[in-house]
Amino acid sequence: MLFNKITTSIKINATYIVVFLLVSYGALSYASGLHDSPTTDEAQHIAAGYINFVLHDYRINMEKPPLFRLLSAPLLMFADPIIPVTDKSWEEGAISSWDFGNAFFYLYGNDADLILMIARIPMVMLAMGLGLILYLFTKELAGEDAALIVVFLFAFSPSFLAHGKYVNTDVPAAFGFVLVVYRYWCFMKKTSRIEAVLLGISIGISVMLKQSVLLVVFWITLFISARAFFLMFHKNWREVRILVGETVCAAMVALLLIYGMYWFASYLYPESVMFQHVNSFMYRWQIVLPQNVVDLLSNRTTRPLGLFVVGVLREMRRVASYQVQYFL
Repeated sequence: MLFNKITTSIKINATYIVVFLLVSYGALSYASGLHDSPTTDEAQHIAAGYINFVLHDYRINMEKPPLFRLLSAPLLMFADPIIPVTDKSWEEGAISSWDFGNAFFYLYGNDADLILMIARIPMVMLAMGLGLILYLFTKELAGEDAALIVVFLFAFSPSFLAHGKYVNTDVPAAFGFVLVVYRYWCFMKKTSRIEAVLLGISIGISVMLKQSVLLVVFWITLFISARAFFLMFHKNWREVRILVGETVCAAMVALLLIYGMYWFASYLYPESVMFQHVNSFMYRWQIVLPQNVVDLLSNRTTRPLGLFVVGVLREMRRVASYQVQYFL
């Protein structure tokens, strides 16, 4: 009885410690940016997220997935910013995303400081979520003590304190990578329908935060395939059917989330200007748009997937051409 009480007390204390560390991290990270100007990309990210949420138009910053910037959009409703739809950059679309972001912030009477303060709140909360996932994952791998050390190191990491507040894709990418690996580990420990759904949700959310999470998806697909071949080699056909079936389930859930997110952010994007924006954007990046992607964009039903592929093609081109350094 005494041992059980001591164990329960330790668990409660550990919970308090984790909450204290993550809240401290959130407060420090957010406060450190109260007097910061927007980083190079923040203005266009915040503006794009707001028009995705309010106008359901995807012409600005179309190379990025919508979720990380949509997180800030609902709170911006309280600031009621003016959307500069009369600005030249609005008509030019994706190739003028930076100009549109600057116009949104500084040229049409919006309170830039208030917009920035509001938009960064969800990003800090997302970074706190990363700390929580690190705690949960490490606790299962190495126990409570190791998990608390990991959270402590995360909470006072200069890199995460500095960058966790920004409306950029760097910390969201870290969140996505860790979340997918964690849910994959859970899925392989216990291959069930609920774990498959959770894995699919994690993949869908993470890819919508940063497309480079697809690299992790590629690797876990290889690992799952290797597991399936191992089971086939040992003629464990029942386990093979379960593994393949639940993997397909996870893939369908992820695809549905990706489709739904892009549909929400773009369903009022006029087709009359969409191809003009896509073509000029692809030309700037010297990308030849494949015919099957054109077909996806031409069909209203498949257009969200077409916009997703456009973003992936641009990211692949950027990595292959010159962008080899990252924020973190």
